[in-house]
Amino acid sequence: MNCVRLRPIHVLLLVLVSQLLVGCLGGENGGETEERLAPRAEGLPGEKRLSELGLVIGPPASLIAACKRVAQQTPLTVYCPPVVPKGPVEAPKQRHENALVFGDEQMYGLSLQSDSLIDAETNVGNSLAAKHWVVAATAPAKKVVETVDAGLRYPRAEFKSTPKRFTVGGIKATLVTGDRVVSGFAGSGHAIVYWQIDDVFHQASVHFDDRARVAEAIARGLIAQMVECAPGRADGDLEMCAWVFEGS
Repeated sequence: MNCVRLRPIHVLLLVLVSQLLVGCLGGENGGETEERLAPRAEGLPGEKRLSELGLVIGPPASLIAACKRVAQQTPLTVYCPPVVPKGPVEAPKQRHENALVFGDEQMYGLSLQSDSLIDAETNVGNSLAAKHWVVAATAPAKKVVETVDAGLRYPRAEFKSTPKRFTVGGIKATLVTGDRVVSGFAGSGHAIVYWQIDDVFHQASVHFDDRARVAEAIARGLIAQMVECAPGRADGDLEMCAWVFEGS
């Protein structure tokens, strides 16, 4: 075997290159790696996209507490949304304005409020609706899906929107704006995303059609979480799965 004999200058150069690589790749004194800046789960919106929409990753303590309460009221698994508005999330124990959280034998709902969703230029005088957003689930899904599908097939004449369909982690979802989708927590005036996993109908919605991108980002985060934390999966994102609570 032929050996390469390194001169002192070559050794010095190797040391310098290795130090530079440590800095670039996020060693002790380096910056964050590209991997750390990337979404932590497939389908989870990137940080830049979330920032543009006024959203962040990670439910606040108030919302986590609400999700835990709801999990004690329903047999359904409660998914505390990993993508939320930047501002404080209002999820009180008692109903306040549009804010209400509850669960029962067939469904749970997180009807939430976030002041950060209010656009002062377009929502003047209607801030109560502007800060409203919803995460909900219903089982069995069949009747809800039939109702939603009927609403899409026969919309009221004034509604002209076309459903947008997208897929996250193999789960197909539909975004609807401007159509009345009766699904328990959200109806006319909401941008609504809905999808089905097993026999459970899930939805995420935000008030006003112009918030469709926000509703979609919240839904994408939820679906990514459901895929990551699917029953029997052992390698899901630990942080995201810590925001999932088994029903009672």
